[in-house]
Amino acid sequence: MKIVLFITVLLLISTEKKLIRMAPSSNETKLKTGLSKGNHIKIALYVNVNDKLISKARGRAVKTIAEVAAEFDVSTRTIRYYEEVGLLVPERTSGNRRLYSKADMARLKLVFRGKRYGFSLEEIKEMILLFDEDRTGKKQLKRTVEYGESRIAEIEDAIAEFQALKEEMEILLGQFKQKLQEEEEGS
Repeated sequence: MKIVLFITVLLLISTEKKLIRMAPSSNETKLKTGLSKGNHIKIALYVNVNDKLISKARGRAVKTIAEVAAEFDVSTRTIRYYEEVGLLVPERTSGNRRLYSKADMARLKLVFRGKRYGFSLEEIKEMILLFDEDRTGKKQLKRTVEYGESRIAEIEDAIAEFQALKEEMEILLGQFKQKLQEEEEGS
């Protein structure tokens, strides 16, 4: 079995929110960044190995929006919406292409878990952002417990409502069966 690796290198230079692509074959690339004294330049190097982008600076794999959407079985529009509401902040290439890190993937897992448990996006966002405020995770855990207890109470109320509805329907169904039986015996 022969394995072929296709490797391309993408060098991104970021000044605040502006990204400039450095072509690997370019001998003359002039940067017009407008940096003032004291500003910093962030350089990120990505290597494309068999269609998987890997950040050499951080040693982590990154994914495109299509790959992320496929992994979570949602549309790319859903992923972009979560970015719009502040749940995700993916890195961008010079061509404005989104690159999602393992941290972004972990956030998305939390978002989808929260949605499955019936939390609103605002509640999910608050719980996720609390970890950024307090890296110990105490604030996040405390708020998650509060929201969780509230959600369990809502679920218990819904179960009680459905149980009452079921009992009412069983009584009516029994009455209808009895009436049908009486009608059949009477004819």
